[in-house]
Amino acid sequence: MYLYPYKIFALSKNKRLLNREEPWKTLGIYDVCKMDYVSAQKAKEEVTGSCISVLLGEIKKGTYLNVLDLDDCFLEDGSIEPQTRDLLDCFEDYEWEVSTSGTGIHIYVLTSKKYSTFIVKDLSGCKSFEFYADKRHIVTTTFDFKNNNLKLNAHNDLLDSIIEEIEEKKNEELKQNGLKRDIIEQFEGVIDNDESKARGVLLGRKPVTDMFTLRGCGYKDSKLIEIIDTEPDTVDQSAHDCKLIAKLMYYTLSIDSAWDLAKKTNYYQHKDERHKKKFDNPTYRQRTNDYIAKGRY
Repeated sequence: MYLYPYKIFALSKNKRLLNREEPWKTLGIYDVCKMDYVSAQKAKEEVTGSCISVLLGEIKKGTYLNVLDLDDCFLEDGSIEPQTRDLLDCFEDYEWEVSTSGTGIHIYVLTSKKYSTFIVKDLSGCKSFEFYADKRHIVTTTFDFKNNNLKLNAHNDLLDSIIEEIEEKKNEELKQNGLKRDIIEQFEGVIDNDESKARGVLLGRKPVTDMFTLRGCGYKDSKLIEIIDTEPDTVDQSAHDCKLIAKLMYYTLSIDSAWDLAKKTNYYQHKDERHKKKFDNPTYRQRTNDYIAKGRY
């Protein structure tokens, strides 16, 4: 499938999306100025140090563009390291590009299946990488979006097998360390500051209270950035509220702090006024907390 002009492009700087009129200001995925490839190329010339990013996800009805983002792919002599080479053997040469750093590789995958972002790490015989699906962007270098004819669903079997192995590993880890029980215990009632500090000592980390730090954590979290940047109109907001608060609870170590931080996310900011009032309602908040406390999220 020839991607251009179906794909949407944007400007980025230091891997952060930006507005060409305010290049010093980074933006959320839904605030960005979206352009076609020709306009993006022209804007790139006007803004010093900018690159072109491609916004991932649905490029037209039922068709999704995803990326496998590999790091540390080259040896000192410039050759591709063995595990990267083994993975690239599953793809055609036209399906990937070297990243802007010159040390990583982006593999572009076109599929009609809606995958979620995930991270491959420590799987036997598999190169570690991050798989980005919706609500993300990738800084492009040499990839030809206009003339490249990616094959739809060419790699679904490979992705499905990797996801299956990841899920098996996660389930095994849950059985070994009782993580599920620990997570349920975290949500039993409102945790005050003293207990939050004590839990921080126990876990060996400090509570996260600001979006800058949270996003820094999120770049290594397969779900977090996707959750806080989700477009509200595309999800069941009540269910997504639970998912968001439960996820933030892990980072803030406090239900109260999780609710405060949730209101700073792109997800909350893009709610309409009716849903914002619902989110801020004490009764709705208590019901959501009770639901999370039962370990359902």
